[in-house]
Amino acid sequence: MDVRKLRRSWDAHGASLVGILMVIFVLGALSATAMVGVSTLTGSGGGSGARGGGNLPADVAATHSVAAPAAPGGPGISARTSCAASADAARSASTFFFANSGGRSYPVVWSDMTSSSPPIYKPATDVVINRANPKELDGRGWRLIVSGGGATAPTFTCS
Repeated sequence: MDVRKLRRSWDAHGASLVGILMVIFVLGALSATAMVGVSTLTGSGGGSGARGGGNLPADVAATHSVAAPAAPGGPGISARTSCAASADAARSASTFFFANSGGRSYPVVWSDMTSSSPPIYKPATDVVINRANPKELDGRGWRLIVSGGGATAPTFTCS
């Protein structure tokens, strides 16, 4: 057996492993950033987080839940901003759903992420899943529609 061929094979596999680890790291960082952004929009940072510690990424890891921001009505939060933040939180939650499924499927309808105990995605109090269209989340002055899912990552569109 040629040692050079064996070494090249080993180097290629090592490079693949490093690439996978980098992707996992980047996705984790993006998810944490989105959750910190949601924390800022909802005012749940600074020691007043869901578990009282104010550390939202750790809270999410501990409770397996991503909370959507409050619907507009608070100071400075518009319908567009609230929907965009909800979409960011939903993307993070869908990635978490995919990981929990063992990499087999993404959520297709909102109840896929909201009906688990504890829920992976928890909409704000005055935000509801449309009973006539389970792919639509309705907030005050906005709609967030999930498309795709299943074998491919879903998209979340504000309207």
